[in-house]
Amino acid sequence: MYRVVLIDDEQIIVKGLSKVVKWADYGCEVAGTAGSAAQGTALIREVRPHVFTDIRMPDQDGLTMLAGLRSEFPEMRVAVLTGFRDFAYAQEAIRLGVTRFLLKPSKMDEIHEALRVMTEQLGEMGTAPPEEDPGTGNFIVRQAVAFMEANYARKLTLQDVADHCFVSQWHLSKLINKHMEKSFYDLLNSIRIEEAKRLLENPQLKIGEIVELLGLEPLLKKRVGTLSGGTAQRVSIALALMTRPRILLMDEATAGLDQEYVPRLLDWLEGIYLPKGGSLVWCSHHQTELDRLCGAVLRLEEGRCVHQ
Repeated sequence: MYRVVLIDDEQIIVKGLSKVVKWADYGCEVAGTAGSAAQGTALIREVRPHVFTDIRMPDQDGLTMLAGLRSEFPEMRVAVLTGFRDFAYAQEAIRLGVTRFLLKPSKMDEIHEALRVMTEQLGEMGTAPPEEDPGTGNFIVRQAVAFMEANYARKLTLQDVADHCFVSQWHLSKLINKHMEKSFYDLLNSIRIEEAKRLLENPQLKIGEIVELLGLEPLLKKRVGTLSGGTAQRVSIALALMTRPRILLMDEATAGLDQEYVPRLLDWLEGIYLPKGGSLVWCSHHQTELDRLCGAVLRLEEGRCVHQ
């Protein structure tokens, strides 16, 4: 039997469809229903249906959900039943691989025809898994990048972006690597660097930029004496950067820094500060940091230079 999932924010509709449609005539059974996009996504991952009937909900990003599920489960057939007469939505839904787009009020023969087509497609598919539609992958990556660009200043995780795009962490990571040729965190850091470059063009924004770079927004009203060691280190670095020094001397700057901010600081120094004409004296026991930031390296022992 083909498993079917119905999603609508009005339960009376899904209950009606569950009872009125003769699913068994098409070798189908209703495996579950849901009242929101988030619930529906979780249900689909649980029961792995063959057919997914999405009834568009006005408060949900239905296209992103459709693209996410079609990308992650390319073998699944999708029909949309909606009262929203939005041509652009219908056009994009069909481009993303929706089998049928039905407008309410729909006649029963239209619903039966949609079921017939979807089950025939499933029968023709056989056991070979279908190839992923590149259009859905592109759509999801665009949605993910837009969300990251709008929320880069937050403590953003792969799970946050995956939830927004209605896909699993694993699938989103795979799509980003495939379409952007970067890991999620490399992409996020590149977005932050590009935004920092833009902010640097306006000197009035420099304090806010540095606060954002080091994630200090929640600490602005706290006393320095109450901060932890790693947080106090961030504040110290922020104070140094706010003067926009031509020469910057940093001694073991990353030693006590919270690890999530180390790549941000290194990216900022390498991608923005040094190219803008800054000079850096970087004291560190980490050879990788020295190789990345410094054109010349001196090794000191007991106050004497022993290697250059």
